[in-house]
Amino acid sequence: MKKINVGFTLIELLVVLAIAAILLLVAVPSYQGMIEKNNVESAQEGLARSIAFARQEAISRNATVSICRSADGATCAASGEWNQGWIVFLDNDSSGAAGVVNTDDEVLRVNQSISANYGLQGSVAFVQFGNKGAVQLPAAGTPLFEVCSPSGDHLRGIMLLRSGRGVTSRPTASGDYYIQVDANGDPVAISCS
Repeated sequence: MKKINVGFTLIELLVVLAIAAILLLVAVPSYQGMIEKNNVESAQEGLARSIAFARQEAISRNATVSICRSADGATCAASGEWNQGWIVFLDNDSSGAAGVVNTDDEVLRVNQSISANYGLQGSVAFVQFGNKGAVQLPAAGTPLFEVCSPSGDHLRGIMLLRSGRGVTSRPTASGDYYIQVDANGDPVAISCS
């Protein structure tokens, strides 16, 4: 009886390992880009949902509701960016300043921080909605929010209209994203600065 050896030779094993290494070198960077893109979109959608929730609560409760950046989930942060997290709360101004959680205010929703590597910048520290759903504070200007990936390759934004409606960023034909237009009606690209 003749014995037959079954298995791989050393050369076959090295070829398979070389092919696997090449595939990993190609796949890992694109996979990381996909993760960054998904995280940026998730942060944008989370903030947009919170803004819509705050506006809806103001209308349904016939009251003033605010959303502010918050690191602890109970009070508004005096400094920092929105990536530390944010809260939505019933803002009874009777016992204190607007946009500050006071003893008679009720926290309605808490959003945890996003990864510190991701930027979530806002042009305002808080936004306040009146009982009709319109933005009361800030009294002037258009609140803008921009979400940026660590590499800066993936960007999204939200612009809050005076009516209280949030407008999310849109892509241009060149692949840039914008949330506002200039005086000529041309889109202004989002930039993570």
